[in-house]
Formats: sequence, C-alpha cells, structure tokens
Amino acid sequence: FAKNPFLGNWVVRQRGNYKKFLNGNTSCGITTYHIQQLNNIGFEWSMYSSAWNVRYEELVRYVKEIGNTFVPCRFAKNPFLGNWVVRQRGNYKKFLNGNTSCGITTYHIQQLNNIGFEWSMYSSAWNVRYEELVRYVKEIGNTFVPCRFAKNPFL
Repeated sequence: FAKNPFLGNWVVRQRGNYKKFLNGNTSCGITTYHIQQLNNIGFEWSMYSSAWNVRYEELVRYVKEIGNTFVPCRFAKNPFLGNWVVRQRGNYKKFLNGNTSCGITTYHIQQLNNIGFEWSMYSSAWNVRYEELVRYVKEIGNTFVPCRFAKNPFL
C-alpha cells in the first residue's frame, strides 16, 4: 500500500500471529480483543479464503450449468477453476492424512459436500460409466458396446 507501507507488513503480522494464537501460542502478540476488533471490520484472516470463495462460487455456477463437479483441468471458459478443483481434491487427501494446514478446512469440505463435490475422480467416473452401461444394456440388451459408440464415446 503506497500511502502506508507499514500497514501491509502489520496486516501480514496479524495473520501470522493469529495462526500462532490458534495453535495455542497466546503470547504471540495478538489477543482475543484484537481478533474481535479485526473480525468486526470483516478482516480476512487468510488471503486464500477470499480466493477460495470466488472459486467456490464459480464451481456452484458450473454445477448448476453442467450438473457435476468434474471440471476439466483445462476448462477453456475458466482455466483457473479446473486447477482449483484438482487442488481441492489433493488438499482433501492431505487433510484426511492429518495435514490440517494444507489449505482446506472442515468448513470448505462441508461447503463442497453441500454441492455434491466428487472427491475422487476415478471412483465417481467409474460409477457414472457403470450407470451409462446399465442404460445401454436396457436399451440394446447386451454389454457388447462398440469401441466407438457414437451415442456415448466414453463407453
């Protein structure tokens, strides 16, 4: 911030002190009063959380339009969204393995679950193809799907 270069450094320090405070270090230079004061003005404790919310809203729109959370990694309409979705899946795996500082929180997980987020591309993709095969069998009567089945090239 050109008008006040010290402010940026102070804000970064508050975020760092807050993380220390949350991990039990109550002598890190921030108090519950300071935290409450910053919360009262809508302080963003994580730069990542603002960006996370933007991508989450983009994903919600994607789900409404497309019907699933399988955003292609190289999604032409929004290249950042595909990468973000991949990162959420990776962070979730880390979180399940005990890494709680990986960039995803229980709140984020809950938000993603609320929109039917698919945590595993592979098991979910398998289920999708299986359901398509079931429909194929009902329509055609067998499982001899041609290699280049025009109605559904993924089968």
